[in-house]
Amino acid sequence: MVGCIWYLWHLPLFLADGKELHPFSYLINVVSISFVFTWFYLRSGYSTWMAVFLHTTTNYALFLVIKSFHYDSADLAALQYLYDVLVVLAAAAAVWDLRRRGMPAAPPD
Repeated sequence: MVGCIWYLWHLPLFLADGKELHPFSYLINVVSISFVFTWFYLRSGYSTWMAVFLHTTTNYALFLVIKSFHYDSADLAALQYLYDVLVVLAAAAAVWDLRRRGMPAAPPD
């Protein structure tokens, strides 16, 4: 649910930026990475700052990779699909860990 809301939130920016990636691939990416960010949020003791830091570093790393090297559209698409596969695997690992170890205790008020 969080990933779908996050996708709808980011979709206008994605479309306005003129991305060549298919919106369905972007949906898979955003929903998958929401699981990873949620895992970091829960495992860091419910730290919103950890999620913000992870979001910022992820965006900046992708920006550096794309802007630092010259890619044609086929290379960029292959790079995006590789990134999507890695994010889906990371999301599966996060879900597996949460199911295996359970949800962390809520912080005291």
